[in-house]
Amino acid sequence: MKAKYNLTHPVDLKRTDVGTRWFLGILVSGTCALPGAFGQLPKGQFLTDTMKLGSPVVFSLSFRHNPATEVFFPDSTHDFSPFQLRERRYFPTRTTRNSSLDSDTYTLVSFDIKPVQRLSLPVFVWNGRDCTTVWAYTDSIRFNQLVRGAAKGQALRTDAQMQHLAQQLNYPYALLVALGLMLGGGLVYGLFGEALRRQWRLYQMRRRHADFLRTFQRLGRDINTRKNLANVEKAALLWKKYLERLERRAITSLTTRELIHTFPDEQLPDALREVDASVYGGVFSPRIQESLGILRELATRQYRQRRREALLAGRKQA
Repeated sequence: MKAKYNLTHPVDLKRTDVGTRWFLGILVSGTCALPGAFGQLPKGQFLTDTMKLGSPVVFSLSFRHNPATEVFFPDSTHDFSPFQLRERRYFPTRTTRNSSLDSDTYTLVSFDIKPVQRLSLPVFVWNGRDCTTVWAYTDSIRFNQLVRGAAKGQALRTDAQMQHLAQQLNYPYALLVALGLMLGGGLVYGLFGEALRRQWRLYQMRRRHADFLRTFQRLGRDINTRKNLANVEKAALLWKKYLERLERRAITSLTTRELIHTFPDEQLPDALREVDASVYGGVFSPRIQESLGILRELATRQYRQRRREALLAGRKQA
């Protein structure tokens, strides 16, 4: 790879036509007569033979001259048409006893689609009062055309089909939205957290009471004969469990006498005795429906009492 970038490699003069070589020879011969001038033309060449559209290529420019002569190479202000300059790299002057060698490389790109593209760069020689421009031989490079043209007499045609792209999530925007929702939710909870929790508890109480009434009434409707006495036991157990959760204390383990002391009610003792006679004695009574109704009304009164207590506690906190 180092040999490819040897800046002292001689230029292939065969690429230049005869008339250009004669013209440059006359120009150089006339210029070389100047005091302290140079003895040969600059050497400019591409380091590759082909190029691709928009891909960088390297052009080297070198000039061997008298050590006492001051020379200048093109910079970014120079017109490199049809190429565009991307990078310039210069190398230190290498001086021997009789001559000095200056060299630069230029990284170029081209968006021209001509099959052959040419470039020649100058070197500016300071003669004491101004600069003399000395041009190197023109070098050429072939454009590597990847898309071949149509046959002779045929025009190229487009073959474009619309493709539906999947919608992508805008992650920064989604993150901002999520962060905003979290901050807003935290603010709302900080201001209204206690009220929201109280409303949630009231909603749960109302839902559980509705579920209890629906199931309790279904069990009571099926008690019409001695064959359905099992539903009485189910209804009584459901009633105790509901009161236990509502009152937040043990109810299911209480006896009939303890229940009467826990919930003072004139009708409750007779109702519990009717239920016990059906559950434990297997005695069917026409009053069993009425007794279950008394239990249901007591559960409803307890529910309303606990609901009022929850509302009063919330108003005191507010």
